Amino acid sequence: IDGFRRQLPKARLAIVEGLSAHIAEWIATGRVDVGLVHNPEPQAAIETEPLLDEPLLLVGPPGRARGVVALAELPQFPLVIPERSHAIRRLLEARAALAGVRLQVAWEVSSVPAILALVRSGHGHAVLTRDAIAAEEGAGRLSARPIGEPPLVNTLSLATSATKRASPLQRHVLRRLRELVLAPAARPEDSR
Repeated sequence: IDGFRRQLPKARLAIVEGLSAHIAEWIATGRVDVGLVHNPEPQAAIETEPLLDEPLLLVGPPGRARGVVALAELPQFPLVIPERSHAIRRLLEARAALAGVRLQVAWEVSSVPAILALVRSGHGHAVLTRDAIAAEEGAGRLSARPIGEPPLVNTLSLATSATKRASPLQRHVLRRLRELVLAPAARPEDSR
């Protein structure tokens, strides 16, 4: 926001938050011009540009086992995960199905703060990215283990309309988002 205001003080920017499926729909219908979406499904109405692959982690209470957790081991963990339309849930279930693994879904919750609160309270484990848990893990309130060999990866992509030409303002926002997502300082795991 600060950089945007410095570079384009007269421009107006509206920021909305939602599930990746909703953001893709909003772009397709013209409600939103640019979006950051996770694991986008191919759609004729939107164009996507992969920016960042983020390993998914099994998140639990602090002090739990270390090392990689195999996909085949996931049924041992009651999961607190979003409903089926959520990008990470779709990815996790698709990979589990291909491996012949049936997940143990304890709670369906679509708010990351609520998921983290339930995990901290001992109601199960979550499957999230390092960025989603950085503050909690850094404070020692949660632990995280990579999932799978090869790792289960969540892809963050820029999404725009495939039918609507980008305005100069939109091109500026796209450049700025690329810079922010790809900048090493923007990703805590790169500074370790």
